[in-house]
Amino acid sequence: HLYLGFGAEAAQYAALAMTEGVAKDQRDVLALYLSMARLVDGEVDPATPFAGMLGCMGPAALWAALAHDRFPPGSPLNTDAILQGFLALPAHLRRTLGPNLAERFLAAGDASSAKVVRDAVQRIPHIPVAEVALLDARADLEAGNPAEARSHAEAALAEGDQSLDGLTTLVEANLRDMTPLSPDIAAAVAAFAGELGGTDDGMGAARTLVLALALSGQADAAFASLPMPKAALAEPALVSDLWLVVTKLADDNAFLRHAVGPDLAGIRPEVALGVAERLVGLGFGDAALAWVAQSDLRDPNVRRLKARAELARGDPQAALLLLSDRDGAETDEDLVLRAQALVQLGSFAAARAAYTAAGLPDQAERLLTWEGDWTGLAATATPRTEAATALDPGASAPAAEASASDDPTVPDPLITDQTAGAGQPDVALADSIDPDAADPGPLTRGEALLAESASARAAIDALLAGVTTPAP
Repeated sequence: HLYLGFGAEAAQYAALAMTEGVAKDQRDVLALYLSMARLVDGEVDPATPFAGMLGCMGPAALWAALAHDRFPPGSPLNTDAILQGFLALPAHLRRTLGPNLAERFLAAGDASSAKVVRDAVQRIPHIPVAEVALLDARADLEAGNPAEARSHAEAALAEGDQSLDGLTTLVEANLRDMTPLSPDIAAAVAAFAGELGGTDDGMGAARTLVLALALSGQADAAFASLPMPKAALAEPALVSDLWLVVTKLADDNAFLRHAVGPDLAGIRPEVALGVAERLVGLGFGDAALAWVAQSDLRDPNVRRLKARAELARGDPQAALLLLSDRDGAETDEDLVLRAQALVQLGSFAAARAAYTAAGLPDQAERLLTWEGDWTGLAATATPRTEAATALDPGASAPAAEASASDDPTVPDPLITDQTAGAGQPDVALADSIDPDAADPGPLTRGEALLAESASARAAIDALLAGVTTPAP
C-alpha cells in the first residue's frame, strides 16, 4: 500500500499488526511503516522514529525531512541524501511528495534544492501544467516575489487547478502586495471552507476565506467570517492580517464601522498604528487614541501620531505635552505639529516661529493674515517682488505700470466720469491709527478694517462705472 501511495490503508494494516504481539524488531519496522503512511498522506509526524535521521546517508533522511513542517533548526541535514531518496521514488510518489518537500527547502532558504524537486516533478510523464505552475507560485512566494507568484497561481487556476492549495497561494500572493482580488475567488474559497468545516484543513480554509473576502472589498463579510472564539484560531496572525487589508483597501464607511470601538487583543503594534494613522486622517482622534494606547511612547513615530490624534480631537495642550516630552532634538515634523497646536491655541506669533524653523515660510506668512498684520504681510511681499524682477528683468516695466495703475492716487485714463474723491486713500482712516499707540483692541481694529473695505469698494465701483459695457 505504501508503494502504491495509499497511506491511510497502509496505516491501518500497520496499526493492526502492532496489536498482534509481534517481536520488538518487527514492532520497530511497523512503527517506521506507520510513520511513512502518514507522510504519504501529506500529514506531519513529529513523533516519527525518523526524527533523528536528517543527517543519515540513506533514504531515511527523506522521510525525516517530510516528518516536520519545517526542518528542525540546528539539526544536521544531509541534503544530497534527501534529494537522492526523492529522485529514487516512483513517479506517482514524486508527484505526491514533491510539493511538500519543495516547501520545506524553500522555508529553509534553499531555493536550489527546491528547484531540483520542482524539475523532477515536471519531468513526470503527463504531469498537468497546473501542478508545476503551483510549485513555481510557492517558490516565488517564499522568495518574496508576490507579483510572479500571483501570475503562476492564476496560470494554475486557468489550467483547471481549482484546489484549495492553489486558491490559498493566490490569496497569500495578493496579501503580500495588497492587490485587490476578484469576488469569484472568495466564493470558490467559501465552498472549500464549508466542506472542510472544523478540520485542520478547514482552519486553513477559514483563514484564506477571511482574507479573500477582505481583499475582494467585502470587509463586513470578512469580519463576520472570523472563526470564533478568536483564541482558537489556527493562525493567530489572521486578525492582524485582516486589519492590514481593511486599513489599506476598504472604503471609509466599511473601515469606520469596524475601527471605532473594536476588540484590540492580539493585533500587531505596527498594524494598530496603521489603523490609527487612517483614523487620524479621517478626523477620529478619540478612536485613534484607543489604537495607539498600547504602543511605546518612547518611539518618536508613536509620540507624533498620538500628538496628531490629540489635535484631531481638539486638545492642543495634550499635543504640546507629548511634543515636549521627547528625547533628542526637535525634528521638522515635530515643529509642524507644534505650530498646528499653537494655531489651535491662538498663539499665532509662536506658530509662525515654529513654521519658519521647520523651513515652511509660506505657512508662516499665511498666519499674518489671521493676525491682521498687514504691515508684516507687505514686508514679506516686497522681497518676493524684487526677487521676481531679478529673475525676469523684462517684467519690471509692465510690473511698474501695473503697480502704477493699481495705485489709487494715480488717475486712470479709462475713467472719464470719476466721482470726486473716489479711488483716493482714506487718509483720515490711516491717520486715525497711531502705529506707536497701544494695541486698540480687536473691536477697534475690526471697525478700521471695515472702513478700509468700504473705501476700497467705493473705488472699485467708480472704476467700473467709468468703463463702457460692451453691447451683447
